Amino acid sequence: MTVTSNNKHCTVLWEKNPWEKGACRYAYRGVYIKDGAWKKGTKCVVKQFIDKRIFEEKEWEPENDLMKKCKEFIDQWNKANFINKTYHIFVPEIMKCTYAIKDGGMKLNEWVAAEPYISGNYEKWNSNSGWVSNIDLSVNAFSHFTFDYSKGKMVLCDMQGVRKNNKYHITDPAILSTKAGQFGMTDLGPTGLEDWMFKHVCNKYCKSTWLNVKTKPKNTIQVKQASSYLWETHKSGPGVLKIGKNPEFSIMANFL
Repeated sequence: MTVTSNNKHCTVLWEKNPWEKGACRYAYRGVYIKDGAWKKGTKCVVKQFIDKRIFEEKEWEPENDLMKKCKEFIDQWNKANFINKTYHIFVPEIMKCTYAIKDGGMKLNEWVAAEPYISGNYEKWNSNSGWVSNIDLSVNAFSHFTFDYSKGKMVLCDMQGVRKNNKYHITDPAILSTKAGQFGMTDLGPTGLEDWMFKHVCNKYCKSTWLNVKTKPKNTIQVKQASSYLWETHKSGPGVLKIGKNPEFSIMANFL
């Protein structure tokens, strides 16, 4: 199966059956088959929503907004040169399926997202509910940095990916903001934002001048390693269903 992006930057071929399944999306193994945004032969991952088929490009906007903001945070962090490792993230290419086999999982004209595959040992370092694998890791300071950089309006978390000798490759993060759902269904809104920062424990990479939350919030989010979603929080709002029901959203934007 092949797709071409709306801006003609790349062409991708991927496997018929999903490689992984997350809470909201399937992931397929793929490869770029023409030189363009990425070199021909580069492995990639193609993402497709589980609960709905996307036939309008705008439905992917929250995903793109999330990843572009993440890229902004990462660029500023790297520029500040706080540590001896750099951070990296791929902004997915939103693409339209121009050919589909009869018994495949994709539909003709369906919009999907593709990004280069990251090889290595995948790890999760923190979640969007306040869980951390190791308090002393620089990724936790990076999350704190994003809260300060955004003047207390956002925190980048749910940090996971591949850590190498001189760099972190980040994938599938979340942003908690002052508006629930602004950056997809892992954006738990002001409750999640304040609660995450209150739970945060500073380490040697954090700066004493950075904004912080020292007053315990009235509402809290249950801590867990897995990503938390809006439909689990009993909060009302656009595209949110209470826990125990199958989610049906007008806009979804979460990775595996």
